[in-house]
Amino acid sequence: MSVPEAARRTGMSEGDLRAVNSIPPRMIIKAGSVLIVPRGNSGGQDVAGHVADNAQLSLAPEVVTRRTVVKARRGESVASIARRYNLSASQVADWNDIAASAVFKAGQQVVLHLPLRAAAPRAASPVRATAPVRAATKAPVRKPVIVQKKRR
Repeated sequence: MSVPEAARRTGMSEGDLRAVNSIPPRMIIKAGSVLIVPRGNSGGQDVAGHVADNAQLSLAPEVVTRRTVVKARRGESVASIARRYNLSASQVADWNDIAASAVFKAGQQVVLHLPLRAAAPRAASPVRATAPVRAATKAPVRKPVIVQKKRR
């Protein structure tokens, strides 16, 4: 669950929820996590001791995706496109409002939500230590001569 969604459900601001639970930016809350939130006015009972003692907060990096449209090849199915882009067939089916067992027509547009990849920093190109080439030592460049046959 996203942190803004959890904050909305608990009635807290996102900043307060992050601060109280030490949630860094660009992280999502995994299922089964226990969060510290203010107690409501209902005067409910305290959390059971074993729950409080064993509470864990599990986080995962937020995956940023971009919407991409690809063209299906002849005979491609939801499963084959999912395999090609390392996605689940159910995700591809949901994004395109079709059954997971469907087959696409050739050229049909298929919507995918692919994760953005961080650009790797470019390494400096290695400088090669070579001796300078002198113009006098270079062989002259010869152009090919095209001989045309005479017409009779």
